[in-house]
Amino acid sequence: MRLLIAAAFVTLMAMPAFAGHGGTSPAGRPACHSRKAIMQHLAKNYQERSIALGVANNGGVVELFIAKEGKTWTLIITLPSGPTCLLAAGKDWEKLPKVLYGKRS
Repeated sequence: MRLLIAAAFVTLMAMPAFAGHGGTSPAGRPACHSRKAIMQHLAKNYQERSIALGVANNGGVVELFIAKEGKTWTLIITLPSGPTCLLAAGKDWEKLPKVLYGKRS
């Protein structure tokens, strides 16, 4: 989980765009809005729903949204101060088999 969180923050700092999701401001910074507004946008325009979440070390909630059959995906973070920001987005999400004690099931 720490690796995912670290990758999310690196992505937040480095991503200039969000794969067609319109996720950056005119200055190239990640788009931040209310969680409700982002959820509505993802549901309406990409048919994405939340499938996983975790709490980052800074108290933010990192959440993964995917469309049916993984056609598109979006990673967001809701900060303790209130705004929700797009971290990354893409296409062709693939769910891997669960790993139990280092072995794939």
